[in-house]
Amino acid sequence: MTNEIDPSSSAPRADSDVTTRVESMTQDADLSWVVDLLSARRDEILTRWLQATADQPFHSSRAQWAVADHVPHLFDALVGLLTRYSDPSRNAGVPLEDPDVLAAAQSHARVRFEQGFIAPDVVTEFRLLRQEIGRAVRLYVSDRSPTTDVIGAELLLHDALDGAVFLALTTLNEHEVARRRAEITLEEERAVASGERLAFFATLGHDLKNPLTVAIGVIQLLRRQEQGGRLAPEHLGGRLLSIESALRRSALRVDELMDLARRNDAEVMALHVAPVDLVDLVREVLEAYRVVDVRHEIVLEPSPTSLIGHWDRDRLERSIDNLVNNALKFSPDGGRVAAAVSEHGSGASREALLTVTDQGLGIPADEREEIFERFGRGSNVATVPGSGLGLWSVRRIVEQHGGTITVTSQIGKGSTFSVRLPIIEAVSVEDPSAPGVSAT
Repeated sequence: MTNEIDPSSSAPRADSDVTTRVESMTQDADLSWVVDLLSARRDEILTRWLQATADQPFHSSRAQWAVADHVPHLFDALVGLLTRYSDPSRNAGVPLEDPDVLAAAQSHARVRFEQGFIAPDVVTEFRLLRQEIGRAVRLYVSDRSPTTDVIGAELLLHDALDGAVFLALTTLNEHEVARRRAEITLEEERAVASGERLAFFATLGHDLKNPLTVAIGVIQLLRRQEQGGRLAPEHLGGRLLSIESALRRSALRVDELMDLARRNDAEVMALHVAPVDLVDLVREVLEAYRVVDVRHEIVLEPSPTSLIGHWDRDRLERSIDNLVNNALKFSPDGGRVAAAVSEHGSGASREALLTVTDQGLGIPADEREEIFERFGRGSNVATVPGSGLGLWSVRRIVEQHGGTITVTSQIGKGSTFSVRLPIIEAVSVEDPSAPGVSAT
């Protein structure tokens, strides 16, 4: 007696792959009568599967979910697999990866996952289906039925169903892991966005409330002086200037908020240009801060008596106000804040240069471009309230005027912001070369 295997034997080797094993067991099998048997017993098999599934512990509290409309599709896909293998001349593929069976298995598993079933429960349902199919084959076949037919059919069904279970659950598990990771990431992003939104609105409220508080304080002071008969006419002009300045600063912050609400950075803001004396405008902004700020030395350095160009006064005022406000805000220990205006070039290349210099915190070298982005702020000013919109707004306005803004800075010594604006002549409303610009 020998243990060697007869090479001519049709029995598959234990280490043979799926294709070889299936070919060995089905090459002489007639599967058509098995297909007819399963088709005739379809309703009976599915009913028995339904009863067996409903009796499982994981269905005890949700019996209504035992009914699965997609399970008949899986049964039909398995019968279709046997039908294809009934014709040995056709290449039926590897049953482990049968696309119809896999699609039906994934459909069932996906629904079960959505209903809250776990993988072992889903596997049990697949095994119960295989059990009922096998029971029917063994129950209704004749003793005279060829063994190769029955074994070949069961081999195909087992390989296909087991393979589909593995691939379906593996794929869906990967999708579930990816989906959960995406949900966690989204939750984290929402939490960060929510925190940033709260911080932004808190800062915005602070920026709007501060000048209004100044205005209200001055008004209350005037009321008390008037009630006490101590309202001096010579002080009235300065008090009214303080109120006007405070209210105007609030209006400028509202304008920034309106710009923020625009669809994107590329959306053109209409400029309304008119002759503007840049020196007078800078002087007005500095004076408005000077009457309410006693901690800083706010000065206009030697500049021309006048420098007139055609710009949008309101937006230019907002830009200057932002630069001065930042210089004061980021100089918490006081110090000197100085602005200067000068003219450079000649003819068509004439330009105005505005500089604002402080002795404040300074800006880290690798962040000097980021501070001009929307919500951009230096990493060393986290304790100083701010929305990160000011310099973003300044750059938008300056660039739309055809100008540029740059910054030089030293940590702990201060910063200088330089704005260059072309001194253009009056622009006609009909000028096609000046989109978004109108003369007023």
